Amino acid sequence: MKREAQYIDLTEWDSLDEFDLVQQKHDGQWAVMSIVGGAMTITSRTERVLYSKDVSCPIDVVLVGEYMPPQSVRAQKNNTVGNFYAFDIVVNKLLKDRIFEMCVAVAEINLPWVYNTKSYPVEEWERLWDTHVADNEWEGLVFKCNNDFLANTVGRMKRQITADLVCMGFNFNKKGGVRSIRGGMFVSGELTEVCCVPVRSSSEKKIYKESPGEFVGQVFEVTGSEVLPSGAVRDARHPSWRDDKPAEECIHHV
Repeated sequence: MKREAQYIDLTEWDSLDEFDLVQQKHDGQWAVMSIVGGAMTITSRTERVLYSKDVSCPIDVVLVGEYMPPQSVRAQKNNTVGNFYAFDIVVNKLLKDRIFEMCVAVAEINLPWVYNTKSYPVEEWERLWDTHVADNEWEGLVFKCNNDFLANTVGRMKRQITADLVCMGFNFNKKGGVRSIRGGMFVSGELTEVCCVPVRSSSEKKIYKESPGEFVGQVFEVTGSEVLPSGAVRDARHPSWRDDKPAEECIHHV
């Protein structure tokens, strides 16, 4: 199994010249923290309330950040469940230094589980990647412009791993169409299903439905963000078949 860190540039920009800051990308849920008159509410991208509480806070403020939910494996591992990491502030006027204002607001809130995400000069991104992302401590990096009022210029790089799985069959929807591939690894000598990999291509779905037996027992490679302790590949995607590797070599070491 390969677990090498690679660069994945998910921005629409040709270079990093558009940016002047780089921040840690936390493995949390994008969220908005709003405090008005001491009433705090944290909501998701779809405006679902994730957390609410009355707090003693001298200011009204709206922060954008990542909320660490209980189901986050990285949050459990790092004991950060319930933390909120602010990475930007919502304002109705142009500020000379938006990141500084965010840090001031976090200090005013003064709660032990609310943090500001430290910003670094963009020139330090390779050092941050090598020391924090490649060793699995951080999920990735976020690039931004401090003086970009509407935060239109935002980029990110995420760590990617590859893993080899054994096809143990397929999952089908109610209409009989192929939904996902059942992937397995040998755990303690026994082939065990560890995760399901979505199938996106209509042509591939048709082939798998017509001849599923041709693929069962074959090895396929997926990309993802990390391999969990159970052997499951988080965010598994882009399956490609391998005819150069026997199934017996797909081993997950517990």
